[in-house]
Amino acid sequence: HLLTPSIWQKSAKQIEEILELDCWKNQKYNSLLTPSIWQRKANQIITNIQICEENGLELFSNNMILIKLTDKELLSKINYLKVIGHPLYTFNEKTNKYYLNPIFSMSNKNMQVRYGISKKQLITNYLSYEFKEEKQKK
Repeated sequence: HLLTPSIWQKSAKQIEEILELDCWKNQKYNSLLTPSIWQRKANQIITNIQICEENGLELFSNNMILIKLTDKELLSKINYLKVIGHPLYTFNEKTNKYYLNPIFSMSNKNMQVRYGISKKQLITNYLSYEFKEEKQKK
C-alpha cells in the first residue's frame, strides 16, 4: 500500500531511511505507514513524534494530521494553544474518545477566521515562545 506515485519523489536512500525508522517497531505508529509518509523526511517524522510526546500528545503521536504538519507549525500551534489557555485535546464522554484541538487540522484561512491569526504569525510569534512560569520553576 506504500507503493504509490508519490514514492518516486524520494531517492532510494530517503525511502530506506524512512522505512528503517525505529518508530515502526512500535505498533502504535503503524497507522503512520501510509503513502503520506513520502511527503516528509525521516528526521521530520521522528521530530514530530518527539514534539507530540514531549507535549502530552502521546495519545496522538500516531495521528497522521500531526505528522503532516511541519515541526515549526506543530510546535507553534502547541505553544499558541498553551498561551491562550485552550486544551490540546478534549475528551468526549458520549463517544468515550479523545479528540485533538481542531487547530491542528485547520487551513490557514480557517485559522484566521476562528483565531484571528495566520500560520505565518503563529510561527513567528509562538515557535520559540518561552513560558516564564516554567523557567522560574527550573
